[in-house]
Amino acid sequence: MKAANGVGEEEVLVEESRENNVTDWSHDGRYLIENIIEPKTGVDIWIVPQFGDKKPFAYVNAEYNEYGGRLSPKGQWLAYGSNETGRNEVFVQTFPEHGGKWQISTNGGAFPVWSRDGRELYFISADRKLMAVEVRGRGKSFQAGVPKQLFEVAAQGSFDVSNDGRFLIQVPVKQDSAGGPLTVVTNWQAALKK
Repeated sequence: MKAANGVGEEEVLVEESRENNVTDWSHDGRYLIENIIEPKTGVDIWIVPQFGDKKPFAYVNAEYNEYGGRLSPKGQWLAYGSNETGRNEVFVQTFPEHGGKWQISTNGGAFPVWSRDGRELYFISADRKLMAVEVRGRGKSFQAGVPKQLFEVAAQGSFDVSNDGRFLIQVPVKQDSAGGPLTVVTNWQAALKK
């Protein structure tokens, strides 16, 4: 980790010899959520606390793939994808302790993302539709509504939602077979000084 303004030294948050990638960081900065590839269990979700002894621990690691963990805004729920049913589906569990588990998607799903207020969970369905589910949770009690289609997406992939509810989503760009000209500007900073 390093400050966005470039000031200060880099800080190592976790050292990992296995293939891994960070999928989320809790809003309070206390937890990193990462995927780790295990030879025996496939892709698993691990938690890296940023307090105490900072010792990483497995959160979900079974014989199927669990991936893309995303914490709710208040940090009490973890949404993730898993193929435990035989196809990719979206699940929610209590966090940081296990206390309940709920399947959210009904006909396949992946790439869960919480609304900024935590009242909706979005995901991409198996047939490439962006879906929204109203959710409510209190304590260890969680309720999810019926998934509703918002719109079709051009490709499976990660996305995000802004505070005002707009989506940032990947859109494939069609390549012109002839290609276009490519202009590279060098030494452009010198032109700014004039």
